[in-house]
Amino acid sequence: MSDVDLGSSKEGSVSVLVGPCEAVDKHDIAVQKQPSDKSMLVGTMQMPIDVPKLAHSDSTASVIDYKLSGSSNSSEALFSAQVPKHPLEEKAPRAVASMRFIRVDVLTTLEAPIPRCQDLTDDCFGVMRACDKLIAISHGWRFQMHPDPYGVEIQPMTELLQALQDVYRDSGVELYAFLDYTAIPQRPFRPDQAERTEEEEDIFQEALLHLDTVFLNADHFVHLDVPGNLPQHEGEEYRQSSVQSSSLELRAVGSSLQCVSPFPFDNLLAVNGEAVDSIA
Repeated sequence: MSDVDLGSSKEGSVSVLVGPCEAVDKHDIAVQKQPSDKSMLVGTMQMPIDVPKLAHSDSTASVIDYKLSGSSNSSEALFSAQVPKHPLEEKAPRAVASMRFIRVDVLTTLEAPIPRCQDLTDDCFGVMRACDKLIAISHGWRFQMHPDPYGVEIQPMTELLQALQDVYRDSGVELYAFLDYTAIPQRPFRPDQAERTEEEEDIFQEALLHLDTVFLNADHFVHLDVPGNLPQHEGEEYRQSSVQSSSLELRAVGSSLQCVSPFPFDNLLAVNGEAVDSIA
């Protein structure tokens, strides 16, 4: 393995071997490869009251529901005169300060690919009251830069969230969701998007420390396990000749070298036949 030194050949050209983007940072990137034999979507909810099973459009969805201890129907408990803070804010104020919780009525209208946290407008989020409900959504990331670029999770997620909306309809309770991609500043998934700013990177690192607290203190938990096929040639290595050194922009991501251009988000494996592992 060797370093990449582009400074000495800015005017020349090189032959590069490029591989697929991979999960290289367990904090920043999570990729879940779906077994090919999976055919069921499972949505798991914590429900304060009984909710019937959902009939998904292609009969591949189900909802597992179970009761929480205690009653959530008391107007005194929901709407106290003191309006106490939501349990998550009471127990983990730094978690609330480092994350944004999207309104469920907004989340259920988003189209693929779902925008990054920092690309959504302020009115997509809100401040939870004690009576409001937080839904923590767990899901796998199929790709390094975006968890669901083709939107295969959107319909099942929307149907599960709409079931909860029906439960709380006309109750005065507002529903918010924690979805990592919309809750925390993210890296770009398109070449025309900016990287996280230094401030956004600090927020991201702080938020990572409190992810478990969010799921422990959420009012409901939804887990999405949706099978999906990778695009053709995804995961294959390819070779590109006569690449101008001056156009080859790289960044270190964990132990890999990632192309910023001209092959966005793919990993650089070799230059002129020699394997590389760092930028000189």
